[in-house]
Amino acid sequence: PHRSTNDEQLAAASIPGVADVYPDAEPLDWHWDRTNRFLGASDVHRNLGITGEGVAIAIVDSGIDASHANLAGPTVENYQLIGPEYLSIAGYDPDPDLATTYVALPFHQGPYSNTDTIGHGTHVAGIAAGDQDAGDPELVGVAPDAELIGYGTGQVVFIFEILAAFDHILQNHERLGIRVVNNSWGSSFALFDPEHPTNVATRALYDAGLVVTFSAGNSSQEMMINPWSVAPWVISMGSTTASPNPSRSDFSSG
Repeated sequence: PHRSTNDEQLAAASIPGVADVYPDAEPLDWHWDRTNRFLGASDVHRNLGITGEGVAIAIVDSGIDASHANLAGPTVENYQLIGPEYLSIAGYDPDPDLATTYVALPFHQGPYSNTDTIGHGTHVAGIAAGDQDAGDPELVGVAPDAELIGYGTGQVVFIFEILAAFDHILQNHERLGIRVVNNSWGSSFALFDPEHPTNVATRALYDAGLVVTFSAGNSSQEMMINPWSVAPWVISMGSTTASPNPSRSDFSSG
C-alpha cells in the first residue's frame, strides 16, 4: 500500500468536502471473551424460552470457520473482506468514483466455508451462537438459535476492512435480518473523536436500528478502555470474575 507523506495528507485534507484525514497505520488487536458460564444464559433459555431465534448476529472479526460442526448450521452467510489497499493485489481495479471500494468475497456457497485463519472469530462466533446439534449440549452459545453472518477481515485488522464490513452490513442488514453487530477487537486508549470514520460508521449502524457491541479491551488497567467502545451509541462489554465475589477481571480494561 502507498504510504502518504505529510504534504499529501495536508493536501487531501484541504479538498472541499473533506473533514479530515485519519491514518490507517495502527493495527487493531483481537479481544477474547474468557467465559460465558456465569452469564445466566441457560436460565434465559430454559425459563423464558429466549434463544436468539429470529435474530442474525454479524460477527466482524478474523472470520468464521463454518465447517465446524457447531457453527455450520448457524452461519448462513460468510464473507472475506478485501479493502481498497489490497484490491490491486487481488486483481481488481478500484473505482475512483466510489467513496468506499471493497470486495466482499462469499465463502458460504461451498462445502468448506472457512474464512478464519487464526481462530479468533470462530471462538467469538461460538460464544455468540454455537449450537448443540453436533456436540455437547452444555457447550452452546449465548444465543444458540440465532443466525451468524461472518465478516472476515484477515489476521490483522485495519480500518479499511472494518469500514468495508460495516458498509456491507448497512447495505444488507434488512435482507440478512441482522440486528446485532459484534466487535471483539480494538486498539489502545485514545480520546474519543466522534468524527473518526469508525465512530461515524458505528453511529450509522445505530441509526439504522442495529445494536452495536464492542469489547472493552484486554489492557488490564483503568483508563485503558478500547476507544471504539466508548461511543454513546454502542454497548461496551467488560469481564468480571465469577461468584461469589465478582469483580472486574484483572485482564479487562477499565
